[in-house]
Amino acid sequence: MFGQKTFGRRAAPQFGAATAAASAPQPQRDPADEGRIIAAAMWDGPLGAKLREARMTPDSPHNLVLTHDRMRAMEDAATARMNRMIARIEAHVQGIAVRPFALIPWAVWEDANAAFLMKLDFLPSSPWNNFILPTDARSAEFLGLPEHPRAVAPGLTEQVAAMVTELREETADYLDAGIARIARGDFAFLDEYESNRNERFQRLFALARYLAEITFGPAVIAKHDEQFGLGLSSIPE
Repeated sequence: MFGQKTFGRRAAPQFGAATAAASAPQPQRDPADEGRIIAAAMWDGPLGAKLREARMTPDSPHNLVLTHDRMRAMEDAATARMNRMIARIEAHVQGIAVRPFALIPWAVWEDANAAFLMKLDFLPSSPWNNFILPTDARSAEFLGLPEHPRAVAPGLTEQVAAMVTELREETADYLDAGIARIARGDFAFLDEYESNRNERFQRLFALARYLAEITFGPAVIAKHDEQFGLGLSSIPE
């Protein structure tokens, strides 16, 4: 259904997490470090300096474990943002009714894939994962867009979830190798990390756009983006 896969095959890990843990200096954990990936004590010295150069801190989002409460708060904030966008659209054009359609389906945000996607700032309600579609015939005629399908195509969620899982596992291998490099004193990984993270985000965005194309077609995409902007960028928050 998807043609050639974007994500490629998972590479064999070069270093496991256990290898990195054995090689890296392990200071005694402070109770205040609960929920942190890299303990606060490790931010003193050369490693800490390099991490700060990469604009990271002990309490930056990249260094915090995504708990259930944090994930819920992130999704609540994203949903509130989307609701404000919908309210602005409906207030701007009286009499129309619209709702968001998640291109990567909501059901893909499960278990380890949910934390992976949210770490990349990719949530079900993120603007870059949604199209705005009319919910009735009158609104569809006015906007020149198809009505909201209210469901995803059969089998789509499972296929997309498998692709996200592959990217997550590929990323885990990359991070394992990066931690091992840092443990050996190779801090170049920190310079590469942000660009790699952006590249993973762009791959997810490309996947969302591809799903839009196979679901609605190029003409609908062009009409939608003309009115609402790429990634809903034309809608004020």
